[in-house]
Amino acid sequence: MTQHSEVILVDLSADLDRISGNRRFLDGRVGYRLNPPPGWPPVPEGFVALPGWQPDPSWPAPPPGWQLWIPDDDPPAQARPPRNQSMSGLAIASLVLGVVGALVLTAVLSVILGITALADIRRTGKRGKGLAITGLVLSGIWLSIIILVWLPPP
Repeated sequence: MTQHSEVILVDLSADLDRISGNRRFLDGRVGYRLNPPPGWPPVPEGFVALPGWQPDPSWPAPPPGWQLWIPDDDPPAQARPPRNQSMSGLAIASLVLGVVGALVLTAVLSVILGITALADIRRTGKRGKGLAITGLVLSGIWLSIIILVWLPPP
């Protein structure tokens, strides 16, 4: 027979106002989150405690002095802007140099910055993948034109 526990969260804003000194986020909730002790199931993302919430009696008792509710440095998901909405500066630079890539140096720099930007975007989740790719394509076109102009026909 399998046991399954359901975590139900409660909004403790009224109680935590007294403790927290009215530390609130934009949506009116107090900035605290559940800190499950060892042996408790993990807290699901977006967990909001409902009035009267109590831990499951089958869960082990928290160690002495354990804080179930700790300050949350991040605002709640509803008030938090989407993560990493910043644009990659390397991608912008690659695009600009790709547009003005008539010189060999600017076209080569655009390729280097475009490749670096794509790696940075993949690692950090920033925006600008399209700009980096456009900078690479434009640089490739400029480099092809430069090669065709400089090389004598066979």
